Amino acid sequence: MVPNQWYVVLESRTVGKRPVGVTRMGQRMVFWRDADGQAVAMRDRCPHKGVALSPGAVVDGQLACPYHGFRFDAGGVCRRMPVQEEVRPACGVETWPTWEGDGLIWLWWGDPEARTDAPPCFPDLQGRPSWSWASGTLEYPIHYSRLIETNFDFYHAAFLHRSVNPGGIFGSRVVDLEAEVSPEGGVLARGVLVREGGKGPLPFSTHFLPGNLQRLEFAGQIGMSAAIPIDEARTLSCFRLYSTLPVPGLAGLHAWLMVQGELKVVQPQDIAIMATMTERSCQPGASVWVAADLGAARYVQWRERQLRRTPAHATPSVSQPRA
Repeated sequence: MVPNQWYVVLESRTVGKRPVGVTRMGQRMVFWRDADGQAVAMRDRCPHKGVALSPGAVVDGQLACPYHGFRFDAGGVCRRMPVQEEVRPACGVETWPTWEGDGLIWLWWGDPEARTDAPPCFPDLQGRPSWSWASGTLEYPIHYSRLIETNFDFYHAAFLHRSVNPGGIFGSRVVDLEAEVSPEGGVLARGVLVREGGKGPLPFSTHFLPGNLQRLEFAGQIGMSAAIPIDEARTLSCFRLYSTLPVPGLAGLHAWLMVQGELKVVQPQDIAIMATMTERSCQPGASVWVAADLGAARYVQWRERQLRRTPAHATPSVSQPRA
């Protein structure tokens, strides 16, 4: 993973009154909400006996271990040990900074001293009413960088997704393609898909924001994708599709139907073919680029620059608890 970035790790709706244990960035983490409703990311391990904290409960705004009832606050500090009155300061749990907005939870992965106030976002998608979009998740057997890279590729649809390409409306020729570094420090690629003879032009764009968020637009449909790193070999695709219909009921149904198509047809086809990739992470030399891969190539270049620039002391770390 590229350090010193905000990463989308969960949808807000997945973290309610109970702790949620997940694997992110190759680490077992537990997410829960404190007394103010703020999302907390903590290592899923009680320092007392090493058991998972995620099967525990939130009690008075603190996370209680299911084994002996030790309680930890949002900063990872142990505040109560039922077995004795004195609380040992050394018995703390590491935490990661989080940021929450627009129905998503981000986690800062890197040097705490380099942390920015908030992650970059897409202004035109922020604050849209919940009835105008629907979301879904699927696990991919590849590195998260590979999923980000492939989201710049629309021209595979004419071949891989024939079942949802009636009459061959998705062209396979890419024209008017351009890619640039966006003001937010990511990569923005735009182009047009055409069929033979220049028929049926379909404009598309992919906008990547560090560390794992993308805005995709194809033939007038808008989506957002977060390639959430589970570990080095697995990625959770968390995506939204937005309806352009102005009526709440119809818009919600429209968005839901589009997501069902992705969950049941389109993305399973992507997963099956990507599982055959010999190189499942994004590395220089892993692909022989063609002109239509300009956006993907720019992303790989961006990633390599970030990895080279990151100093050794900025490797991903967690905040130590302080009483």
